[in-house]
Amino acid sequence: MPKTGSRKSATPKPASKKVSSRGASKTARTKPVSLANLQKELKQREAELDIIKSVQDGLASNQEIQAIYDLVGEKIRALFGAHTTIIATFDHKTGTQTFNYYVDRNGREHVEARPMSGLVQSLIKGRKTLLFNNNVEKHMKDYGAKLVLGPFIPKSALYVPMITSDQVKGVISLQNMEKENAFATSDVRLLETLAASLSAALENARLFNETQRLLKETEQRAAELDAVRKATIELSSNLDYSTVLSVLLKNTSSLMPSIENINLFLYENGELKFGTAIAHGEIKNVPVATPRPGGITDTVARSGEMVLVENMRNHPLYKNASPDWKGALIGMPLKFRQKVLGVMNIHFAEPRTFSEAELRLLSLFADRLLW
Repeated sequence: MPKTGSRKSATPKPASKKVSSRGASKTARTKPVSLANLQKELKQREAELDIIKSVQDGLASNQEIQAIYDLVGEKIRALFGAHTTIIATFDHKTGTQTFNYYVDRNGREHVEARPMSGLVQSLIKGRKTLLFNNNVEKHMKDYGAKLVLGPFIPKSALYVPMITSDQVKGVISLQNMEKENAFATSDVRLLETLAASLSAALENARLFNETQRLLKETEQRAAELDAVRKATIELSSNLDYSTVLSVLLKNTSSLMPSIENINLFLYENGELKFGTAIAHGEIKNVPVATPRPGGITDTVARSGEMVLVENMRNHPLYKNASPDWKGALIGMPLKFRQKVLGVMNIHFAEPRTFSEAELRLLSLFADRLLW
């Protein structure tokens, strides 16, 4: 018989596993993040929060919307160091773009609103960032872009839309005038993050300012009506003719403290007669200026229309007038049942532009004087 003894099992022993540095560890190991990258991301996040906080601080301190745009624009310009930094907003009803902030290598520039360019329309339609890191001139032609200021075309340009309520309300643009590929992926990502955060904050600031403006306008109109009401009551409580005229001028003068003097002339049977005058708050018994044929008083009396002279030095009515005559003037008809009964000339010492609110107040006052 064959000799029996210990036999090795036919089943092979499992081979010992060697852990490959490229095998199982590929899924287990994550790419280490360098300290430099962490510091960069932290710095960007701090910059983002700082810019958002500046908008919130502006709102809290009741800053005008333009002041907030200026503050945000300066922080973005400092963060990216671009040669040109632009923040523009869009009016979809009128098809115009407003440049809320524009700074290039020459400094701050004030740019008038203009129709939306082809590039802006593409931003609104596509709602995506446009990055031109080379061949910028060709891209501008393809998109129908237009230079905002000057003849020079940037070497690199970045346009990030600001989107609120699913609509593109504006754009933030960075431009480098000297080199191509000036904007890295990280720059694009950071500006997109900023634009997303700023869109809502700036829209809230705009709405807040609009609400404040409407509230102020409502309060102003209420004050105007109250002033007119008080003046009318005072006028109606006096029966003496000369007293009525004096009260009229004093109340008119109080409505606009910048008035230097007022002359009031009565208009009867095609002739102008002096009524009364007030200069520097004092009633005068002689006119500060005598009406001329074809002058402002004569023109207002005959036409029945208000005449504005914002600068007497260059207005046709004062072409041959004395060089001593200067400042601004309002010629206002005083009517009763569409008939001109008098003319009130309101003189200001310096040339000026009259606001709609001022003209509305004076017209409202004049309309109620002779009720």
